[in-house]
Amino acid sequence: MSFKRTIVIALLFLVVGGLYYHFQILEKPKKEEAKLKETALFTLKPENVTKLDIKRYPEEFVFEKKGDEWMMTAPAEYKADPAVINNIVQMYTDLHKIETVEEKISDAKQFGLEIPKFEITLSDGKTTETVQLGAESVGGKSLFAKMEKLPAVFTVDSGVSFNLKGKISSFRDKTLFPAKPENIEKVVVHSGGATYLFEQKDGKWNLSQPPVPRADSDAVTSYIMTLLQIKALDFQEDNAENRKKSGLEKTDDYLEVYEKGKTQPVVLKYAIPDQKGGSVYGYIENSGELLTINPAVKDILAVSRDKLIKLSLFDFEVDKLGEVSFKWGNNSCTLKKSSSQNTDNNVKQAAWNMVSPEQKGLENEVSFGLIAVIRNLYVRDSFFLEDKPAKFGLDKPELVVTGKREDGKDMFTLTVGGLAADPNFYYVRANDESTVEIVQKEAIVNLLKDLNKLIGKEKPAQDGKTVK
Repeated sequence: MSFKRTIVIALLFLVVGGLYYHFQILEKPKKEEAKLKETALFTLKPENVTKLDIKRYPEEFVFEKKGDEWMMTAPAEYKADPAVINNIVQMYTDLHKIETVEEKISDAKQFGLEIPKFEITLSDGKTTETVQLGAESVGGKSLFAKMEKLPAVFTVDSGVSFNLKGKISSFRDKTLFPAKPENIEKVVVHSGGATYLFEQKDGKWNLSQPPVPRADSDAVTSYIMTLLQIKALDFQEDNAENRKKSGLEKTDDYLEVYEKGKTQPVVLKYAIPDQKGGSVYGYIENSGELLTINPAVKDILAVSRDKLIKLSLFDFEVDKLGEVSFKWGNNSCTLKKSSSQNTDNNVKQAAWNMVSPEQKGLENEVSFGLIAVIRNLYVRDSFFLEDKPAKFGLDKPELVVTGKREDGKDMFTLTVGGLAADPNFYYVRANDESTVEIVQKEAIVNLLKDLNKLIGKEKPAQDGKTVK
C-alpha cells in the first residue's frame, strides 16, 4: 500500500469520525431535547406551582401551597400529604404526549372528553394550565387527552391517573403529631392501667414517672421518637357503628403530647385489638376524628418496662481490659493480658495467661470466650436493690467477677446472687449500681463449668438456690 493511499484512508477515517461525533454526540442530544420540548404539555416548573386543582367529576379537590406546606382547601380544609401532592405536581409538569390523534377535536364524546374523567389544573399565581383526561385507548396503555385551551387530541401514559383515584383521605397528611420532635417537651402515655411521664431535656428523653430501674435514656429516646412518628392508616366516619367496632368505648388507654408554648396537648385515645392482625383504632380528641392505625404499631403503643431499660448488662471495651478475676465457692482464678510487638508487621499482639491459682498460657479462644459471656449478658428484667442484698442472694454470691483496665483501674464488677423466682434466671448486680437484674441461668452455669474446667474441677463448687 502506497504512502499516498494510506494518507487518503486516514483522512477518510477522520472525516467519518468527525461526522459521527457531530451528529451522534453533539446533534443527537439537541434533537432529543427539542423533541421533549415539543411533546411537553406544561410550561410550569414544579417548584413554582402554588395551586393544584383536581376535578374528578362530580368531585373537586383543591390544594394550595402555603410556605412549604400544602393545604387542602376544598371540599374540606385539611393539611395535605406533601409527598402525595408534590408527586402529582412533578408528574404533570413532566407529562409528555405520546402521539397526536387529531389536530382539531371532532367528537369529544368519542374520546371520553365531553365530560373528562379527570381535569388537572396547575397554577403559579400568574400562569394557569389545564389538561383533560378522557377514555382509555385501545389496549388500555394510554389515555386520550387534550389541553383545555388547545384543540388537539393526543394520548398520554395511562399511569398518570393512578394517584388521582383515591378517596379524600388519600390526599390528607396522616401525621398525628405535627410538631417537630425538638419542639415537644412532654409525652404522657396511659397504657394498661399505668401512667408513664416522659420529658425532654437537651435533646434527650427521660422517663420521669414512674421510677423504672435501669431506665436508659437512649432506649427511652428511641421509643418516644418512634411513638411520635406514628401515622394514621386511614380516617373513618365517626358514627355509632364504627365506634362500636373500634373498641374505643372499652379502653382507658391514651397518650398526651405537649408542645412547647402550648397549654393543650394533642390527645390520642387508642384501642389495641385482642385478635392478631386486627385494626388499631384511634381518636384525636382535639379534632374529633376517628382513624385507624397500622396494626404493626400496637407493640409501640403498649408501653412496657422492657422497651425502656438498658438491655446489655455491660458495655466495657474488651480491648482495654487488662485483668479479670473470678471468685466462686472456695475457688478463685485470675487472668492477665500481656502485650508484645510483632517485629514482622509492627502490630501489637495480646495474649491472655492465667496467673493464679497457677501460671499457664491460655488459648485466646478460651480467655475471650470467658470474657464474651460476661460482656454479652442480656438483661431480662430489672429491680431496685432497696438496700436488701440478701433478698437477691447477693450477700452470699455464687460468683464475683472483677475486671481491671490495662492501667490497673477497676473497669467492671459482676456479682451473681441466687436463683430468681423463675429458676431459669439468676439475680445479678453490675458494679455498685442501685439495681438488680436477672439474666439467663444457662449463661452463668456454662461460665462456672468453663471456670471449673480451667482449674481442673469439672463440677461447679455449689448449686444455685432459689432466693425467697
